[in-house]
Amino acid sequence: MQRIGELDGLRAILAFWVLFVHISKAVYDVDLLPLADLIYNENTRVKIFFMISGMVVIGMLAAKKPRYVDYMRGRLLRIYPAFFVALVLSLLVMPIGRDALQHIPFDAPQNAHRLRIMDATVENLWLHLAAHLTMLHGVVPHNLLKYVETAIIGQAWNISTEFQFYIVAPALLWILARPGPGRWIGLAGVALCVVAGTRYPNSANLGANALFFAIGIVSYYVINNANRLFAAPLVRYAAPACVMVVAAAVARSELAITIWLMFLLLVTPYYLGFWSARPLAALASPAMTFLGKLSYSVYLSHMVVMYPVLWLLNDLGLSRTTYFLVLLAATTLGATALAYAINRYVEEPFARMGRTPDRSGKAKSALVSG
Repeated sequence: MQRIGELDGLRAILAFWVLFVHISKAVYDVDLLPLADLIYNENTRVKIFFMISGMVVIGMLAAKKPRYVDYMRGRLLRIYPAFFVALVLSLLVMPIGRDALQHIPFDAPQNAHRLRIMDATVENLWLHLAAHLTMLHGVVPHNLLKYVETAIIGQAWNISTEFQFYIVAPALLWILARPGPGRWIGLAGVALCVVAGTRYPNSANLGANALFFAIGIVSYYVINNANRLFAAPLVRYAAPACVMVVAAAVARSELAITIWLMFLLLVTPYYLGFWSARPLAALASPAMTFLGKLSYSVYLSHMVVMYPVLWLLNDLGLSRTTYFLVLLAATTLGATALAYAINRYVEEPFARMGRTPDRSGKAKSALVSG
């Protein structure tokens, strides 16, 4: 499949954006900072990750048509080894993290919340560990296990959501490919599951986040049928304007969708041959491609680096600004180095073992790939 190279850069920005937000929340009450809703909204970055997955996974399935066993083996070998390493490292660092959070010399409300999660994790450690080892911690109800989705690796709640999507994605593609009433009956069933998910007592379940995967899936179908959908020259010029209008309409209520639509608007016309310019070419540069390759491990493991750095800084008597800048620099460098090691020695070897075979028998023409 032809790659959209800019997706690598987008993944890198999202992963390091998460790192920046988590560091900021350790030092500041971010609700009091400028542009708080724009920069620090907890789920904006994750929602964009979901839209990327919706587009990429459905695109891969549609292009390669793998057997379900081969597909799931590939997905598991792609995400589970690094997740397992991050899980073990997070458990080892938790005592240091707890001590560091208790002695931070600045008032930051998020730290008290992180301590509550750690206390709940220790109280039921083996149950939390069992839930995380299955990567289904996003479907365990809160009334059975408190803070289950954010225990051990707080930011990895969405890894469970992604895994749930991987499990059902082939069925979704099968439903979308059904002719006539079968498709609509299947989609009605999916809609019922989504409604149930919004009421389920764990917000990391797939149904509660289905909108964003659905936007990614629709993006795939629009992009890969663009030459037919936008055949008329007038439509080609009108389509970007329509995307901008839609983006403006949702900007105030859903920043993630706005960012995603604007990204597609600025990237895909080049690949479709509509534009000769490549406005976001910097996102596909070698540096951004390299950081995009590390983005999954950066996302999973940056707190493993942040907590020891917090512990070291707490007794130095630094001003809040100096403390934040040193924490940001040290954690960014350390997390990048750790992510490089995990990527090279864990992610890549297992990913090569799990490469999904192509059973389509067709030339690879889809734009997106994972």
